[in-house]
Amino acid sequence: MDEFFSLFIPRFRFPFAAFSDYHKSANLIYPFCSIFKFLISNFQLGRLAKISLEEVFSLIIGNNCNGMEPIEFYVSLRKTNYQPSGDENRQVREMLIFISQISILKWHNGYLLLDLTKKDYDDYNGFLHLTTPFISEPHSTRENEYLAVTSLKGGELPHFKLQSREAPTDDIFIEGKRSRVNHIKIERSPLLRKLFFEKNPHTICDMCVCDTKVRYPWTENLLEVHHILPLSSTLVVTREGTSLHDVVGLCPNCHKSVHAYYKNWLNRYKIDDFRSRTEAKEIYQQAKSSILL
Repeated sequence: MDEFFSLFIPRFRFPFAAFSDYHKSANLIYPFCSIFKFLISNFQLGRLAKISLEEVFSLIIGNNCNGMEPIEFYVSLRKTNYQPSGDENRQVREMLIFISQISILKWHNGYLLLDLTKKDYDDYNGFLHLTTPFISEPHSTRENEYLAVTSLKGGELPHFKLQSREAPTDDIFIEGKRSRVNHIKIERSPLLRKLFFEKNPHTICDMCVCDTKVRYPWTENLLEVHHILPLSSTLVVTREGTSLHDVVGLCPNCHKSVHAYYKNWLNRYKIDDFRSRTEAKEIYQQAKSSILL
């Protein structure tokens, strides 16, 4: 999923050929690049990197951003009185929810939030591959323009692996499999952890029911987040935001043990991933019920 968005985001532009009023124009706008530049410019300044639907209209659209400006331009944006018209509000909201499926974004409480660490930023050269528009001559016909933007052919598939979210011991579980890398990347999201424990402040492990705060009273919260959907799945994003229904809190020992259980089960059946959400949840419950307390 990350690789797809890494190709799609810098290519998506207006005028967009899926709309019936498409016409070839020299005035191209790369909205996703604009949004990423705004978020990353705030990240560079140490601010909370987030943007609401209202701010997209006031700051991005109201200032006629096209995504081709230098990132420094986005630091000095001022609010405008731009108001959406017609169906524009719904369309832009759905666009924000759509791109929040990339692992470094989260949609929460009406905000699109950038989910990065300093090492993520450094490892990926400031995520220039997401902020640099793929500029090409627009096509005269809707069909050719649509294919040029959406086919993604000829693009070099970006290597998207957040190194800072893996520990040396993860290799035992990953075994070089892409789906397992994706699983680790989601679970190590600092923003996901923050959002989950804001909603679930208790410190009781979902598997062994140990209250880590009681057992280790000098600690705040030792629990880690565990994603119980198929390993290659992204977090579910609804109209309300990034769903936390398929995330549980586990103590470090149980978290490592459930990964070992998954690895043994998948290797036994010679498959790389669970075949459905139902199966993934069933195997998690199997591991949970197999604990000897």
